[in-house]
Amino acid sequence: MSEEKPNMAQWVGSAASCLTYYRLADVGGSATPRVKGDPDAAHPHVKLPHSATLAPHLSSSASVREFDAWRHKFEGYVKLTKIHYLPPDQQRSTLVALLDDDWTRTLRYGLAVADGAHLKTTLDATEAHLRRQRNVIVDRRDFYSRVQVAGESFEDFLCSIKEIAAFCDFCDVCMDNRIRDRVVVGTRDEKTLKRMLKVKDLSL
Repeated sequence: MSEEKPNMAQWVGSAASCLTYYRLADVGGSATPRVKGDPDAAHPHVKLPHSATLAPHLSSSASVREFDAWRHKFEGYVKLTKIHYLPPDQQRSTLVALLDDDWTRTLRYGLAVADGAHLKTTLDATEAHLRRQRNVIVDRRDFYSRVQVAGESFEDFLCSIKEIAAFCDFCDVCMDNRIRDRVVVGTRDEKTLKRMLKVKDLSL
């Protein structure tokens, strides 16, 4: 008698029974099987391949603006890799791995942040440290001297003005007016300028 070959339904059933879910013990750890009924099943800890999730590194030469851009990328990296599900000390280890030597020393000895502090607390303290070192007059000088350069689109110019303004410590009430005035004064786009000047109560 010839041996009976399994049909497609049997293959599917066999494969389905072998499926398991995995979570990472830590950022660089090995995966452990997730069993059915695991209370953590609603929050799978998945580490994406390095090719899909590049970790952003931070240099000690970064300005406040550069730190802001880095933090935005890092927070996206944290969400993609599920690092926010790790214990605070492991979150901190992940952060330290992305800092250069100078930043690592600053984090260890220059910031009053406990080793077990939440990742957001550490990032806030790091940003505050940078802001204390900078001179806001430098940012305001950049703002008031910024003009649209040759070949730059109006949209790119406006975006740059808004970015610089975010670090000038302007009050919330006057922020939009200052950006509007800088755009009107600094634009090279004559057509756009004429349209703006026709509006009596021009606003963003």
